[in-house]
Amino acid sequence: MRVGDRFRNAFTWASATTCCRGGSETRPYGTYRFGKNLALPGGLGARYLWIDLLVRFFLRRHRIVRKHLFEKSLPPTPPFKNFLHGSDEPTTYLNEEVRHNVRFKGPPRLLLGKNLHIRVTVFVTAFAAVLLASCRTNEPAQPYRMNRLLLGTLVEISLVGDPDKVKPAAAAIFEEMRRVEDLTSFHKPSKLTEINDRAGSGPFAGDPEVMSLIQRGLAYAEKFHGTFDPTVGAVTKLWRFSGDQPPRLPEQSEITEALTKVGWSKVKVDASAGTIDLPVKGMALDLGGIAKGYALERAVSVARSFGVEGALINVGGDMVAMGEKQPGVPWRIGVQHPRRSDAIAAVLDAKDRVVFTSGDYERFFDRDGTRYHHIIDPRTGYPAQGTQSVTIVGQDTLLADALAKAVFILGSGRGLKLVESMGGMDALLIDAGGKTWTSKGAAEVFQLRR
Repeated sequence: MRVGDRFRNAFTWASATTCCRGGSETRPYGTYRFGKNLALPGGLGARYLWIDLLVRFFLRRHRIVRKHLFEKSLPPTPPFKNFLHGSDEPTTYLNEEVRHNVRFKGPPRLLLGKNLHIRVTVFVTAFAAVLLASCRTNEPAQPYRMNRLLLGTLVEISLVGDPDKVKPAAAAIFEEMRRVEDLTSFHKPSKLTEINDRAGSGPFAGDPEVMSLIQRGLAYAEKFHGTFDPTVGAVTKLWRFSGDQPPRLPEQSEITEALTKVGWSKVKVDASAGTIDLPVKGMALDLGGIAKGYALERAVSVARSFGVEGALINVGGDMVAMGEKQPGVPWRIGVQHPRRSDAIAAVLDAKDRVVFTSGDYERFFDRDGTRYHHIIDPRTGYPAQGTQSVTIVGQDTLLADALAKAVFILGSGRGLKLVESMGGMDALLIDAGGKTWTSKGAAEVFQLRR
């Protein structure tokens, strides 16, 4: 077989692979990028094959090709199945011993003249080093991934950047989220429950960080006209959607009584004194509507402090996409279909965006043909009806978190108008009948799946 034939076979070999590797460009799986338009076969054995071809080409040009390049005592090789790509095309110029060396022991020893052997070896080694360095440089780095159970759900982290930075960054992010959980937990002792336990006892000097978060939550309650309200704790305790106990359907009398303890305007916060007053005994703040948003806000801050280049942090379906997955490649996020667990309702590409979804399929139970879920309307004390899911895309984590709940409760009409009045926010809503609605401009953000 002539050298030119072997080069053509090698190119056929490279182009015959059909499985694609993900990334910023589509090219055959197992190939290495070299130059602008050339994809070389990958794998250790393939790299030595290319070195062999280069040596033969070099020797042919210098008119010293010998009849047998390798040990003459080695028997010829019958056709064998290509061990790198599963090709049945015979490769007759390798024998079993050489193939064994290629796979496990490195390149076979060349039987050449002393000086020429040195020159060829130096040339091939230098070329191979450049080739392999180019391959490694062009291969996109895969994100570093970790997950843990926090905030009552699964937290998944994907980080892009220097390996020496992303690993400690991931550990620090988890630790920060655990700290936020210890501050804001509603169903186990926390800095928030310390405030709730003092309801009806006058002003209380709460934790400054929790106090600041409460103030932000109260501001959203006012902006959304009570459709989001952090004082709904007295009602959510009745339904028991959070915590270790199974959920229940409260009596109407229980809900009526609990609603007397709900109302964002009743809370008195003295920022200068650092105190908060819940005037009604049994009144309770529940920050579950913005706790994930705050945890993600803090996570991004930690990631940036470690020099992380890109991150996708997922807290039970609520996400923040920081930077890019690869240069020029944004993070791709799927929106869960509210009625088909194995289906995606929409897909979007996100860079420096937050994506929050509120749905009636996360925590719920069915009773007499009615679905009761964890998104409680603070005005009625019952789970909101008329909406299956709402997804908000924006840049402000806390605002998007609170807005998703408010839009879910308001429904497609007033809810989408509220989103459009905010600026910088996009929404996808699926109503109780399964119809999809989007806010103005959101059609450019969401790629709907039918």
